[in-house]
Amino acid sequence: MSSEHRRCEESADLRCEESKLAELRGHEERLEALRGRRTDLEVERIVARAALRSSRTGSGPSVAGADAAAIVDALDRLRRLDSQHSAHIAFIEAGVRSHDELLERLRAGDDALGTWLEAGREDSGTWSSRRIAKQALFAVCLAVLGLAVMIHLAFLVLLVPLGGAMSFLLWTGQDHSWRRLGARRRFERLRLESPAAWTEAAVRERRSGLTRLAEQIRARASTPDGEDSDAERERVHAELDEARAELQAALATVSLDEGRLDEPAEAALRSTARAHRAEQALRGVVDEMAGEQEGAGTIRETLYRSLAREGEAARDGDASADALGAGIERIRRR
Repeated sequence: MSSEHRRCEESADLRCEESKLAELRGHEERLEALRGRRTDLEVERIVARAALRSSRTGSGPSVAGADAAAIVDALDRLRRLDSQHSAHIAFIEAGVRSHDELLERLRAGDDALGTWLEAGREDSGTWSSRRIAKQALFAVCLAVLGLAVMIHLAFLVLLVPLGGAMSFLLWTGQDHSWRRLGARRRFERLRLESPAAWTEAAVRERRSGLTRLAEQIRARASTPDGEDSDAERERVHAELDEARAELQAALATVSLDEGRLDEPAEAALRSTARAHRAEQALRGVVDEMAGEQEGAGTIRETLYRSLAREGEAARDGDASADALGAGIERIRRR
C-alpha cells in the first residue's frame, strides 16, 4: 500500500476518499478495456491454433513457438532492410537527382511493362480486323508468287504495293511483336533493372517489384536529396550483414539452414510463431487484468472500511464504485 493510501486510511479527509474512488474507477475502466482485448486475443488464439494444425505436414520443421517467432522476426527484418537497400541502390544506379525523379522513372517503367503485357493480351485474343488483314495480305502475296512462277515473272510487280501494305501494318506499331519491342526498348532506356526474362510471368513479377520499390522510395522521401553518401551505403550494408547473421543464428538454434527455408517451411514457421504470439499476448493480458483486479480490490476494501466507520457503507455489502461514491456523497452532505 502506498504512503498516500496509508495517510488516507488514517484520515477522514474526503479528498483522500475521492482520490481513491477516482483511482478505483480508473482500475475498472482499464479492466473493461482489457476484457475486450482478452476476447479478441482468445479469438486470435483459436484462429492461430487452427491455422497451425492445417499447416503442419510431415516434411515441415518442428520448432518451438519462441524459436519460430525469433526466426520469423529475423527474416522479416532482413527482408525489410533488403528492400530498403534495393531502393537505395535503385536511387544510385538510376542516376537521378531526387526521389520525385526516381518515382517518375518507376512510373514510366511500370507503364512500359504494362504496354508490353497488353500487347500480348491483344494478340492472344480473337481474330481482329488487323489480324485478318495481315492474313489476307499474306495469302495474296503467296498467290502472286505462284502466278509469277507458273505464268510470268511480270506478276512480281504486284508485290510492291502488297509489300508496302504489309510493312505499314507491321511498322505502325499495331503488330504485337513490334509493340513489345518498342515497350522493351523504352523500359531499358530508363536505367532500371530489367525483368529476369522477357516472359509474361517475369514481366509481371518485375512490375510488382517496381510497385514495392516505389513504396520504399516514398518511405525514403523524408531523407533530404543528396544524402546517398559512402557512409550511408556502408551503414546499409552493415545493417544487412547484421540482419543476415541474426537470421543464421536463429536458424542454427533449431538446426535449420537458409537453404531449407522454402515456402512450405516458412509458412509452417509463421503459423507456429503466430500461435505462440497469440498465446503470449493473451497471457500478458490475463496477468495485467490480475494486477488491475488486485489494485481495485485493495482500494475497494479500504474505501468500504472507511465508509463503514462513518456508518455510510451499503448495508447489503455492495462495494461497487457507484455504491462507494454514494457513501462518500452522503458524508459530504453532513
